[in-house]
Amino acid sequence: MKILVTAARAPVAVEWARILRRSGHETLLCDSLRFPLGRFAPQWALFASTPAPRLDFPGYQKAMTPLIEAADLVIPTCEDIFHLARLPLADAVRARCLMPPNPLLFGLHHKLEVFSLMPKNTAIAFPKTRLVTDPAELVPDAAGRRTVLKPVFSRFGRSVIRGVAAEHRRTLPASPGYPWVQQRFVEGEPLCNYALCVHGELIAHAAYRPRYLLNGAAASYIAPVEDRRLEDFVRAFARLHGYHGQAAFDFIDDGERLWLLECNPRATSGLHLLRNRLRCDEEGRFFLTEGPVAPAASCAAYFSDRSVFDVRLIGSRRNA
Repeated sequence: MKILVTAARAPVAVEWARILRRSGHETLLCDSLRFPLGRFAPQWALFASTPAPRLDFPGYQKAMTPLIEAADLVIPTCEDIFHLARLPLADAVRARCLMPPNPLLFGLHHKLEVFSLMPKNTAIAFPKTRLVTDPAELVPDAAGRRTVLKPVFSRFGRSVIRGVAAEHRRTLPASPGYPWVQQRFVEGEPLCNYALCVHGELIAHAAYRPRYLLNGAAASYIAPVEDRRLEDFVRAFARLHGYHGQAAFDFIDDGERLWLLECNPRATSGLHLLRNRLRCDEEGRFFLTEGPVAPAASCAAYFSDRSVFDVRLIGSRRNA
């Protein structure tokens, strides 16, 4: 099969290329950066440049459409999935993309709407969360009450405000066009998981403790854990929506309950923990082989293999 993997800048995109090459598929990585990480892994995949969708969406559409149409399967990996969702693809072509329908995709990314899309009657709890479209709507923290503020659409912990004071009623840039949420602060240890689902069936799952956090959010080192509550939750989620694609969830473990904070409807570092077992057959069906779960590993250490950096450049367009 010919498989297209997007956002070659991400370690998980290169991980996908490695998995697919081991499965015997012809893989193409693409990105708008001039020198993304995946461009230096030619033993696993070829590389194609595209215009940056944020700066030149018509050019991005013109470049991406034939790449998608030529592929038997398309695997988005990062926030580029939201740009892919905007492409006017035929239904048969869109069906080749490993991603949920647009309303569900954007709903899962919304830091308040996400809770209405979660399965009920599971072991997972939801912190009290409210929408803020005007700074005057903020409720400052009081004794024994702590909250956090974050934009409705954000990533990598950017712009998160921990602790809400009266002064935020003057300084928070909240508006109907740029809404935020105010959420109860839950004390505990962060816990994450990653799931690969195909039309409602949970195919692969990995849970991990994030270590060495960037901005208190994005992990550069992960430690695998076993927690049946997470797998049961994701299985119920997949069945509820007939979910098709990748999904990852961020939790806080307070020692008694698991609290869901948000969802990333895309690939995350948890994929690295499945590298030894995840495969894709000649018909494009994903499955797990027998074998050990990958040990804890940082993204930096993972790419210490010198063979990754055998350089082969294809094209020279500068689109970043």
